[in-house]
Amino acid sequence: MFRPIAPLLCILCLIPAFSCGRDEAWDVFAGRSMAELVVRSAAGMEKFDVMAFDSSSGKLVCRGRADDGKASLTLPLWTACDICLLANIPSEDVSRIRCIEDYISSRVCLEDGSPFSLPSSGRACNVEVPSAEVVVDASRLFSKVSVLRISPLFMADNPPGRKVTLNRIYLVNVNGSVPYEGTAEVGEVWHNALFPEKDLPPQLQRLLVRDMDYEVSDTMAIQLSVELFCCPNPVSNDVTFLENPEWSPRNTRVVVEFTVGSRKTYYPVSLPSMRSGTEYRINGMILSGDGSPHPDIPVDGRDFLDSDIVVVPWRDSDVVCPLY
Repeated sequence: MFRPIAPLLCILCLIPAFSCGRDEAWDVFAGRSMAELVVRSAAGMEKFDVMAFDSSSGKLVCRGRADDGKASLTLPLWTACDICLLANIPSEDVSRIRCIEDYISSRVCLEDGSPFSLPSSGRACNVEVPSAEVVVDASRLFSKVSVLRISPLFMADNPPGRKVTLNRIYLVNVNGSVPYEGTAEVGEVWHNALFPEKDLPPQLQRLLVRDMDYEVSDTMAIQLSVELFCCPNPVSNDVTFLENPEWSPRNTRVVVEFTVGSRKTYYPVSLPSMRSGTEYRINGMILSGDGSPHPDIPVDGRDFLDSDIVVVPWRDSDVVCPLY
């Protein structure tokens, strides 16, 4: 870890009263008629947090927690509210949000996620209660990096008897956090800065590294289904270890690591400026020559590495359902 100096569409409907957390703006609405709103995830999400902020003052009016697929909010009639949804965010972080400014300024850390509980958020502004239909788009806050195929053509020149092993595939120069609003920003914490950390915590290991230990014997393409996850990194300046061996923000890179004989060699691929809820899919990597001596140094300029990167919406993260 490096610290530098520097669409959930849900259903809201009027129902008989349920309880929910009341907050700062509540006294302002004393004596007002109330309506109970229930929030559901038609995509089957069982657990999520929902908050309502007064659109005028930004103060938190009410919050609720869904543990069985629905959450209830008691809100004053004919009041405009901002409805915010958070999924797979640590509950202690959610409980600190007391106003819309807290929500906007808060960030989720990469280490708080896992491949099986990736954070999502969404916000609908100026929702009047009651509302016949409210649509809140919630999308993944992380980015996804996929590697589907590697063609080790350099094996054509491998001397007989020299062992070649595909060790692992991982990300370097990884931004450590992302705002709840989902716009990528440079954070204060970075992981795998320049090279993989030796003692990466297990939760980050699951997101950033895929161990392979695959012995390569010929030039046949290796079919993969590697999926890595990270906070989006907005930096795209093409700075590498050659230009600046001291850490500074730079492109996130996906690195394929081999052991050739007794020597480690690396094939890094630079990712563009990244966005939340986006997949960076490497359909194929053609490795036709020697790799690099360092995971943050590009492969030699003799076309020894050719990669096909496709930037697409993270389709399997679309959690979209109407709010009635």
